[in-house]
Amino acid sequence: MKHIPARIAATLCAAAAALCTAAAMPASAINSVHPHTEQTQEATEFGFNFSHSLYWLQYHNPQNMLWNETVKAGLVLGQGYVSQNISGTQQGATLTGSAAWARKLAYSYYGEYTVFTEQPVGGNIGQYLDITAMKQGDQIVTHRNGITTTYFVTGVVPDTGKFYCSELSGGRVKWNIEFTRTESTMTRTDNGRTYVMDYFIRPVKEGDVNGDSVVNFSDFATLDMATHTSQNLFPGADYNVLMGAADLDGDWQITAADVWEIYQNYGEDRMNGDYRYVTVYH
Repeated sequence: MKHIPARIAATLCAAAAALCTAAAMPASAINSVHPHTEQTQEATEFGFNFSHSLYWLQYHNPQNMLWNETVKAGLVLGQGYVSQNISGTQQGATLTGSAAWARKLAYSYYGEYTVFTEQPVGGNIGQYLDITAMKQGDQIVTHRNGITTTYFVTGVVPDTGKFYCSELSGGRVKWNIEFTRTESTMTRTDNGRTYVMDYFIRPVKEGDVNGDSVVNFSDFATLDMATHTSQNLFPGADYNVLMGAADLDGDWQITAADVWEIYQNYGEDRMNGDYRYVTVYH
């Protein structure tokens, strides 16, 4: 399926505050199918292998190669799909250094139009060794001695606390650096240096109604409540992204069918099967 521009009328943007006032929201006359990536959650969140695009990047950007490109930031939202995120980075901003390298890899892995959210470590990420706590494809923002560094997770070894990252260090590309982690720190195996993990950057997935980066019973409960109450459960949320995550059947309205779809398929904090990641044109 090709990417579809998320151009929603201003009147529908205002409808975000009224999402919970009716059992179903009228479909958009402009865009009735929300855009998504071609990469599935099943393919990205389980397994230890790179995608073909990352293999290509590693081939053309080998170990210790100099890299000094910049990357334009796409849409990155905070928890609950609000515009205020942790980093303060806005859409269209120029990323440099390790942040640019990690985002370049993320765009290659998930697709260049992917919408990301920033999730604080120790918040809704999960507990130590929980499968939701670290995923291949994560961008991890850390600090050590006052220096901020962003890493891209290339692989996770389940039930060991070990994971592997690519980074940009001294302007040179590094691949498959081994780390171990606690709840909020990560330690390099080769030199013993420990970094404080500040937050994760993850793609928005279909089914993640409440915007906490995992799909679980809370998403079912939130969406179910939205169809039975007049309370606004999504204050300040980006309307397009929210609908992209919550509208499972692609008819651009929230109904019991979407609620039931999540209830049937949530598991291991992700959607089971051929579910994908939400995108927009920048």
